[in-house]
Amino acid sequence: TLNQHKYIDVLQEDITKLLQKPDLQAAYARNMAIKLAEEIEGYLHSLHPGIDETLTFNASSATTIEASFLALRSWFARKKVPQNMPKAAFLNTTVIDKLLTIEKYSSGDYVRNSEAIEMGAIRRIYGINIFESQLIPTSGSPVTYHNIATTQYGIVLATRPMPLDGNGKGVRQTIMIDPNTGVAFRLTEGYSHGDLGSRFTIDVLYGAALVDETQVVEVEST
Repeated sequence: TLNQHKYIDVLQEDITKLLQKPDLQAAYARNMAIKLAEEIEGYLHSLHPGIDETLTFNASSATTIEASFLALRSWFARKKVPQNMPKAAFLNTTVIDKLLTIEKYSSGDYVRNSEAIEMGAIRRIYGINIFESQLIPTSGSPVTYHNIATTQYGIVLATRPMPLDGNGKGVRQTIMIDPNTGVAFRLTEGYSHGDLGSRFTIDVLYGAALVDETQVVEVEST
């Protein structure tokens, strides 16, 4: 069900500034889209209470981190997830920081690239793509992070382009589709006589749900 509608609205009262900097509108759109993308990501993470199974990720040492990743790999294997099916783990920054200190996961001698040093990024461990997120839900004290590991079938995100029925009614509307995710954003722009400025609005309609419980697992870390 597409039951989530989010928008961000910006008013630019300095029309001269807007005309002098033609890239300003694109900059507004980019920053606004990033904020909406964070809303979508946060909504996906909010589904974690509905996940049936939980693994514990012990990041206290290199040995426990290795054991935790092997346990995650084994979980997918026991669920009969094909070895070549893309898998992803969305992990809090505290976990990524510890991974970057372990030579096995960060050294070019092991992972055949230098992204860990150049970009602070860990790409793949035991067939699982690693993504860092600052939006992982937390609970309790000391804090517990509710990370998620999934395949493309564990969680589904659905979206569709919004109608452009405002064109010809005092505003101009266009659709922007993110090339990486396929998420469609609608940009509405026009002059607001009540606010004496140009108003820019980006909105998105989407929904998300857990689909296959055998393809997604919560990974708790502290």
